[in-house]
Amino acid sequence: MTPLGRVAWLVGAASLVGGCSSVAHIVLRQDAARTEATLAAAGFQIRSADTAKRVAELDTAPRLRLVAQKKGKTTVYVFADPVNCHCEYVGDADEYAQYERLRLEQQAAGERQEALRIDQDMAIDAGLPGPWSAPWWWH
Repeated sequence: MTPLGRVAWLVGAASLVGGCSSVAHIVLRQDAARTEATLAAAGFQIRSADTAKRVAELDTAPRLRLVAQKKGKTTVYVFADPVNCHCEYVGDADEYAQYERLRLEQQAAGERQEALRIDQDMAIDAGLPGPWSAPWWWH
């Protein structure tokens, strides 16, 4: 391979890796946004990082993960997002239980939708009639 060919190959490989990184970043942001919507629906409180103390807490907290933290005798659940909202979602045990219930409902709905899509794909492949097929007089 010529030196020019090697450079072209390296540039292509670097852009491919950079593209994958961008896609992964977009997916991570979308996952965080879905999690945040579920946390808000479950009653978690949104705390903006609007003071130096909160900015410091946000910078040291695990990013984009829901974690349990002891605050005295109680447990609080915190989701830190320094990327999308520059905030934390904070909830107690009741709100965490509601979040888990909502998350499981969303997961079950997604699984039902995927099962329906697979059933439709299999029916189409088998040539079975259904809402996706043409009326009998078109055949």
